[in-house]
Amino acid sequence: MKVGLLALARTILYLGMTTYGGPAMAWYIKATVVKKKGWLPEEQFMEGMALAQMVPGPTMVNIVSYVGYRLRGWPGLLLSMACYIAPSFILLTILTAIYLAYGEIPLVRSIFKGLAAVVAALIVHASFGLGKSVVTNITTVLIAGLSSVMLLFFRIDTVLLILTAGALGFLFLRDKDGKA
Repeated sequence: MKVGLLALARTILYLGMTTYGGPAMAWYIKATVVKKKGWLPEEQFMEGMALAQMVPGPTMVNIVSYVGYRLRGWPGLLLSMACYIAPSFILLTILTAIYLAYGEIPLVRSIFKGLAAVVAALIVHASFGLGKSVVTNITTVLIAGLSSVMLLFFRIDTVLLILTAGALGFLFLRDKDGKA
């Protein structure tokens, strides 16, 4: 599908203004790019997400860069990256200036604590949204649940957790031909 650079920029800029960041936000990007716009098939997006998690850098920036590259090549990649990062950079700069100037005022401190709670709620909501497309049967529910418990209560190393969940998936989620 041929997507214009202006349409790509508007969409990625919107995503940059409305998503918080972190892996859970992939659900919002997927909903926009795959379901709403129909720019990429879901399988291609999920492959891009796996790739984005493997390369260094912020995962969501990597995902939108992948989307931009798939749709418009290198110009799309660079444009997507800039449009996704710009809103966060501008907002963070403004919030930092406000906090440095007025951070000792109790009302300002309370507002910033409230913002932290909103961000946590957004991450939980997005995690459930992304999880619905991946956690599809009792085995994946058990693997996801066990992984969450291990991460939250036992503070297991994230890399070890990912490798363990992948091994469990390989062992228990293969079809009769031995394919994952």
